[in-house]
Amino acid sequence: MKMPQHRMKRDCETRWSSTYDMLERFMEQFTAVQMVCSEDDEFCCPTRSELQDLRKLRDIVKPFKEVTTIMSSEKNVTASSIIYLSVQLLKVANESEIAESHPEAFAFAETLKRSMIHRGFASRATNPTLRMCTILDPRYKTHTFPNAETVEDARRALYDVAAAVGQEQETEVSYDIKGSIFDDLDRSIAVKQAATNSTVGSRMEVDGYLAELPIGRLEDPLKWWYQHEEKYPRLYKLVPRYLGIIMNSVSCERICSKMGLIVNDRRTSLSAQKAGMVCGIAQNLSLFPQNTTVKF
Repeated sequence: MKMPQHRMKRDCETRWSSTYDMLERFMEQFTAVQMVCSEDDEFCCPTRSELQDLRKLRDIVKPFKEVTTIMSSEKNVTASSIIYLSVQLLKVANESEIAESHPEAFAFAETLKRSMIHRGFASRATNPTLRMCTILDPRYKTHTFPNAETVEDARRALYDVAAAVGQEQETEVSYDIKGSIFDDLDRSIAVKQAATNSTVGSRMEVDGYLAELPIGRLEDPLKWWYQHEEKYPRLYKLVPRYLGIIMNSVSCERICSKMGLIVNDRRTSLSAQKAGMVCGIAQNLSLFPQNTTVKF
């Protein structure tokens, strides 16, 4: 039949994107499914209309599969993508062209939209932390915010944070002590001048950074910042604070799954300490050189 020889997949509540995988595999193997249904009256094959509904449901769920893959990463920057991805998922759920021709798909999209609104997807762009993560990512900067107001808010917030970093770097202000009654005045003026210089310098740094074109979507933002540390020293100090935020619990859940494979009915005598050590080694096995012997 000139189609891939794959098994059918089933939806699983605890497995991410399994609904999309199930629908995609069904569409791939539909010809085979149709042949099986024609040979056995016990199975009921979907009608043409139902098949169109399934295709539309698959198309609606597909962006969620892509977002899940992106946000499940443990080695890439994820926090800066949340605002853009939230806006795009709401846009998918708001698609109006499915209303008349596919009522089931429309009802499904409405359920998704209500769930996302309830979870605060529409207000992600106003979150101060996510806003800073996004604007500091050289892949996005101000290009992924939903409107001009959020762009300006993010820009002002970056001005303020960068200025604060500059003031931290210039806490020691030098001025001459002459043993005069005007020493306090001289000190006050020197501190004010240093703060002004810091504000102006940080503002120029932010403007220069935002004026540059964004890098490619698949490029590494952390590598870019490493290469531009000397050009944007104040902003560089903000990168670990914001782009280092892990916005998922994937690593914890994967460790729990691995621990479930280690501690089983055949290892009932395994102590908690040794089980933790085995799990730690298994989770970081790729970091060990080949043929490494580990002793407990």
